[in-house]
Amino acid sequence: MSATWVDYKKAYDSVPHSWLKRVLEIYKIDDKICKFLSKLMGQWNTVLNLPGEWQSSSIDSINIKRGIFQDESLSPTWFCLALNPLSTAIEESGFWFRFRKENSPISHLLYMDDLNLFTSKESILLFLLKLTQSLNNDIRMEFGIDKCAVINVNRGKIKDCNNFAITNDLHFSSLSETETYKYLGTAEALEINDKNIKEN
Repeated sequence: MSATWVDYKKAYDSVPHSWLKRVLEIYKIDDKICKFLSKLMGQWNTVLNLPGEWQSSSIDSINIKRGIFQDESLSPTWFCLALNPLSTAIEESGFWFRFRKENSPISHLLYMDDLNLFTSKESILLFLLKLTQSLNNDIRMEFGIDKCAVINVNRGKIKDCNNFAITNDLHFSSLSETETYKYLGTAEALEINDKNIKEN
């Protein structure tokens, strides 16, 4: 088994407005709502001021063309819509994994900007990560490399390696037998340590 934890770098601040508009069209959101949200985004701007410096009232504002306001109640749902095509692409790849024969197959878990991929072998994991990176490039989002990790398991034992190469310039760190990854507040690895969860 091979699995990975993927995190996005400043995800809320990075997603382009052009993609936010496009995703509303993809999911056939009512045209009036699309126009309303597009108009609102067109008004997102800011002004840079230097402390102690006199500012002209006619100073140009800077238009904001990327990111979602984090205090808006609509933002979490809209952000999930923006990443949902990734979930669809992973499912349509046809690669699924069963932890046990009696379990339902699973390909991934996606919660906001936290992505888990589950595959039967390293080559499939590499394919899915390249697929994910391709979509990242399309919508100009980046992996938060410091918060990404891979685990490879062979016959019930974690396979030690320094890193997992996706491209020549992109590598994820690999978990060793003594390391865990904190996902949604839970320390995970080959298994979840129930004792540590109860203590914390």
